[in-house]
Amino acid sequence: MLQISSSFANLYCARHSLLSATWTVALEASTHRLVSSEKQPTRPRPRTSRILSASKGMAMVGRRAITIVELIVVLAIIATFLALLLPAVQSARERARETVCKNNVHQINLAIAQFVEAHQQLPGPHAPGMTGGWMVEILPFLEQQKTYARIVTGTTVEEAPELLFRPPTTFRCPRRTVLDQTPEDAMSPAHYVLVPASGRDSYHVFDAPVALDTPWITGPEISYSSVIRSTGPHWDGFFYARGFQQGVGFMLDGRDLR
Repeated sequence: MLQISSSFANLYCARHSLLSATWTVALEASTHRLVSSEKQPTRPRPRTSRILSASKGMAMVGRRAITIVELIVVLAIIATFLALLLPAVQSARERARETVCKNNVHQINLAIAQFVEAHQQLPGPHAPGMTGGWMVEILPFLEQQKTYARIVTGTTVEEAPELLFRPPTTFRCPRRTVLDQTPEDAMSPAHYVLVPASGRDSYHVFDAPVALDTPWITGPEISYSSVIRSTGPHWDGFFYARGFQQGVGFMLDGRDLR
């Protein structure tokens, strides 16, 4: 009986040792897997993902607002360019006005020469304040027959209809037009004058002096000495043409600067 009890005790101890060994092996295996998973290196992200992330970062940086200092610099550059450009534009406009005026003087000179050739004399002067004179007489030679037909020579300026308040384009100097302060309901002054010479056997055509306010429809004439003592509309000088000669010159303070 004692032997049987001893056998059961030995069997129980063996069983207990086997279970302990089994649990120990399982615990060691579980611990090994856990340690292995912790030591496993993290797989890097694909290159495409990194590029996209970098692009998003650059885009965020590129979207930053402009600073006040940069805005002031840009405005200063624009102001500098405008300061350089405006004088050039004004100079170009003045040159264009001068070109138109010189062409007007040339056309008037040709028209007077044609009148002299047709009538063998210069257009005759008219009484002050009365319509007529050389500007009216040469209108047909400037292809202004309709305007010429509307003018009744020998009448007062006050009797002239409103459609004659402004002369034909050839009689208008662009520079003098800028200087004029003529109301809309008043007669425009003459922008060109006839300067007879050698007892009316020859002549000059000049820009009208700035101070002259004689109505264009009276065809003003003045002496050469009066012109050179006056101030002209172009840089204080005058464009002019000699009768029966080609070309347009420029005179300042009595000096020919052709």
